[in-house]
Amino acid sequence: MEGSVKVEAAPEAQALAAKLGPDTLFGQTVADRRTWLLMLRTAAILSGHPKSMAVLVNDIDLLADPVERVRELQRWLEELMISDPVAAGTATHAMRERMAQRWGRWHGWDDEALTFAALSLGDGVIFAARTLQGGSLFPAQETELYESVAAMVRLMGIDDGAIPADYRAFRQYMETQLSEVIDRRPIHEALEARPPLPAPRRVPQVAWTAAQTSGRHVAGVVLGATLPDVTRERYGIRPSAAGRAEWALMSAAMGAFGYLPRRVRLVPAARR
Repeated sequence: MEGSVKVEAAPEAQALAAKLGPDTLFGQTVADRRTWLLMLRTAAILSGHPKSMAVLVNDIDLLADPVERVRELQRWLEELMISDPVAAGTATHAMRERMAQRWGRWHGWDDEALTFAALSLGDGVIFAARTLQGGSLFPAQETELYESVAAMVRLMGIDDGAIPADYRAFRQYMETQLSEVIDRRPIHEALEARPPLPAPRRVPQVAWTAAQTSGRHVAGVVLGATLPDVTRERYGIRPSAAGRAEWALMSAAMGAFGYLPRRVRLVPAARR
C-alpha cells in the first residue's frame, strides 16, 4: 500500500513500546532463550515468502555469511522487542526510506514484505508463548499478545490500515498467507544459486561439515514438529517417528530449562 508508512511521534511511540515491556506476556516470552530456538519456525515461514526471501538474500545478503548475518538479525530483533523498541523501529523506517530513494518504490522492503515479516515475528512470539505455557493460551492472553504484536508493528512504521484489527483477523491473515503465498520455491532457488558455504576462519572443514549436518538435523526436528500442516506439506517435510521422539525429548528439556536461574534462562538484552 503506497503511503502506508509513518513514524510514531515520541509520546505515542513510548506508549506503544510499553506494550512490549518486561512485565507483559510478550516481554516475558521474547526474553526467554527457548523462544529463539522456536523462532526457527518463523525463519522457515519467512523464507517461503518471495519478497521476504528477496530481502534476506539480496538486501541482507544472508547466505554470504549466515552466522554473522543471523547474529546481526538477532541483535536487531532483541533491540526491537526488548531493549529499545523505539530506536529499532525508527532505524527500520530510516533504512526503508534509504532503500526507496535508491531503488524507487519497488524494492524488497516494500509494505507487503515488511508487514508480512513483522506479523510473522508476532506469530512466532505467540506460538512460543503457547508452547512455553504447555500448548495452550487463554483467549485473554491471545488478545494481550496480539495487542503487543500490533504495537511492535506500528513502531516499525506500518500504518494501522495494514494491520489486522484484532487477534481473529490476524489469524485469518496468517492462514491466508500460509495457504496461498508461502511456498518452498524462494528458499530452494536461493540455495540452488549459491555455492556451498566455506568454513569460517580458524574452523576446520571437518568440524564445519559436522556442525552443518547437526544444525540441519535439529532444524528438521523442530520444523517437523512446529510448522503448520499446510506449510510442512508445501516444504515436503514429513516428520518421522524418530523425529517425533526427538521433539518429545527436546520439549522435556525446554520444560526443565524454565526452572533454571534467570541469568541462564534470559537472553542478554533482557538481563540489562
